[in-house]
Amino acid sequence: DDAIGAAELPQLLVEARRALAAGQAMEAANAAQRALTVDSTHAELNNLLATTLVIQGQNEAGIASAERVLRHHPDYALAHLNLGGIYFRLQQFEKAEQHLLRAIELDPQQASLHRRLADLYRTTQRPELAVESIRRASQLLPASAALSYLLGMSQEQAGDESAAFASYRRASELDPSLLEAWERISALGEKIEPELGTVARARLGGLQALEPQMANQFGQLRHAILSSPEDPSQHYRLGAFLLQHDMPAEALNRLQRAAVLQPGDARLLNHIGGLLMRAERLDDALPFYMRASEVNPDDATGLMNAGALRAMQEKIDEALTLIERALERSPNNPQIHYYYGLTLMNAGDRPKARTVLQKGLELAGDSDLAGQIQNALNAIAEAE
Repeated sequence: DDAIGAAELPQLLVEARRALAAGQAMEAANAAQRALTVDSTHAELNNLLATTLVIQGQNEAGIASAERVLRHHPDYALAHLNLGGIYFRLQQFEKAEQHLLRAIELDPQQASLHRRLADLYRTTQRPELAVESIRRASQLLPASAALSYLLGMSQEQAGDESAAFASYRRASELDPSLLEAWERISALGEKIEPELGTVARARLGGLQALEPQMANQFGQLRHAILSSPEDPSQHYRLGAFLLQHDMPAEALNRLQRAAVLQPGDARLLNHIGGLLMRAERLDDALPFYMRASEVNPDDATGLMNAGALRAMQEKIDEALTLIERALERSPNNPQIHYYYGLTLMNAGDRPKARTVLQKGLELAGDSDLAGQIQNALNAIAEAE
C-alpha cells in the first residue's frame, strides 16, 4: 500500500494545485491532506494546505501548516511569504514584516515578495519604503500596469503627487482598462495636467457603463490582477471578460500580457487564439497560434488552428501549407486530416480531399469527429 501511495503523490500534488488555481479550496485541501499521509514533511503540500485552510477561514490551522514547512525546510521562501500574508491579514504587522523580509533574503528575484512588502509598508504608513520595494518589484516584472499603479499609490501617500501622476499615467498606457489608474489621473489631473484629466473622465465614462452585476465582476477581475499581477491566468480572465463586453483593444492588451508572463506555454497561446477566433478577431488570433507552434516544436494544434483560420479568410494556399506542416508533426491526428480535407475541398482538389478524409475517418474511430468527417465525404460524393 505504501508503494502505491508514494506513486500517487505526484498526481495528488497536481490535483491540489489545479483545484487551488480553480478556486476550489476544499478540494485542494483534500488532495493535499491525502498526499501528506505519504510524506507529512513535503514543503509544497504543507504550504498549499496552509493556503487552502486560510481561504476557508481556518487561520490558526493555516499558520500551523506553514510553520510545519519551516520546521523541516527553514529556507523555503514560499512558506515565509505565506506566513507574511496571513499575519498581514490578521494585522500582526511585525510578524508579517519579519517573514516577508526573510522570504526576500531567500529569494530576492521574486517580484511578488517585494510587492507584498510594499503593501505592508503602505498599510503601516511608511510610503518611502513602499516606493523602494515597488521599484524593485518593477525591475523584476517590467511593463506591469499594476505595479505602476501601486507605485503611484505609494508616491501619492509620500506626498509626491507629480511622480504619482506620472506613474498612474504609465499604468493607464500599459493597461487601458485599469479603471483605478484613470480615477487617480482624473482626480490629480485638475491641478497637474487638466487636458489629461478630461481624457481620464471620458475613459471612466466608457469603463463604468457596464450593468451593475457586470461592473462588479469587472472590479473583481481588476482587483485580482492588482493583488497578483504576476499570475497570467488573472490577465487571461480579464481579457476574456473585456472581449465578451465589446472592448477588443483592451482585451487584446490583457491577453498579450498573459502570453508575456507565460511565454513558453503553447496550451495558453492556443487558448488565447481560440478565444479571439471565436470573437471573430481572426487577424489578432493568428500570431498566438503561430507562437504556439514556435515555442513547442511538437505542438501541431497551433499550426492546425492557424491553417483553419487562414481557410476562413479564404487564403487557401497559405492554409494548406500550415495544415500540411501540422500533419507532419502529428500524422495520426484525425482532426488535422479533417481540416486538411475540408481545405482541399475548398481548393477544388476533391480526389485528394477524399483520400485524406478517408484516412481521418479510420483514425477517428467512433468519436463525434467521425460523423463530421463522414458528412464531408458525403458532400464530395454528392458533388460528383
